[in-house]
Amino acid sequence: MSKKYRAAIFGCGMIGGLADSPGDRKIITHAHAFQQSDQCTLVACCDTKLDNLESFKQRWGGSVRSFSDYHDLISNEQFEIASVATDTATHAAILKELLALDGVKLIICEKPIVADFEQLREIEDILSKHQEKTVLVNFSRRYNPGFGKLAETVSSGALGRPEYFSGVFSKGLYHNGCHVLELLEWFFGPVAEVTVNANTLFDGDSYGCYYLEMERCAGVLANSRGDEFSIFEMDMLFQHGRIRIAESGHRLQIDKPEESELYEGYRMLSDVHRLEDSLPQSMAHVLQYGCDALEEKKSDAGDILAAHLALSGRLLRLRDRLAAGETKIRFDRT
Repeated sequence: MSKKYRAAIFGCGMIGGLADSPGDRKIITHAHAFQQSDQCTLVACCDTKLDNLESFKQRWGGSVRSFSDYHDLISNEQFEIASVATDTATHAAILKELLALDGVKLIICEKPIVADFEQLREIEDILSKHQEKTVLVNFSRRYNPGFGKLAETVSSGALGRPEYFSGVFSKGLYHNGCHVLELLEWFFGPVAEVTVNANTLFDGDSYGCYYLEMERCAGVLANSRGDEFSIFEMDMLFQHGRIRIAESGHRLQIDKPEESELYEGYRMLSDVHRLEDSLPQSMAHVLQYGCDALEEKKSDAGDILAAHLALSGRLLRLRDRLAAGETKIRFDRT
């Protein structure tokens, strides 16, 4: 039986297809997601680096047609789904051309979606004219079942009111911290203000310690360059318990109070519910969400994109204001 959708990948680096291989348990690249899907066939790819193209084709099949110029791919191939995994600065130009193609129905774009405000305004304008398209920004945790369960736990009020959060992560506030801010805005609403406790600029990004006031909660984030190790961990305290995100998101747990066996009259937090680790299949979940949206099994794709575009604007403003040395950044509530 032929598969329903043809797919093309723009950018054949690590996240495009070189970070895993066919047969791996993990599905963390765009190529592997298409390869394992029963709905999609990968037909074409492009990259300006010929070594990437050769490695990609050796790994994912010689029948995948390859191009060194994305214009040639667009001119010579037909496809319904496109993955954009190129450098951030090139996203806007590629997205503009893909959105103008009648046959393209779904676009999955790596984060950050744009490099500056001019590109963001340009993309927002063209998206407003092509609302029939489904566009996903690859904040992979947003489409993950385990993190979805955490979001449901927060929104349902099962743990009571949120009281405080803290988080640590490696790499820059803009390029990697965007994952953390996306989670916080999903759980607690848009960020309203950031106060700088410490900030160091390195290679165009920010590193330090920051106090964040969200719409419904407040807390502290800290990050480091991660030269020796990677980390992504968060604690979220609530009236009736705690959510813990550890081991780069592979360990998700909901803690609730139980009577202490050691201290009479005290109630201690206990790991009462640990969620299954589905993060190793992150790209499979993103692609499946996109395909479900095309089949109208998901109705919130447009709302999620709007939230991610608004977050992109706040991230750009935060990046630029931190680079200018500001120590308190407020955001309009829109």
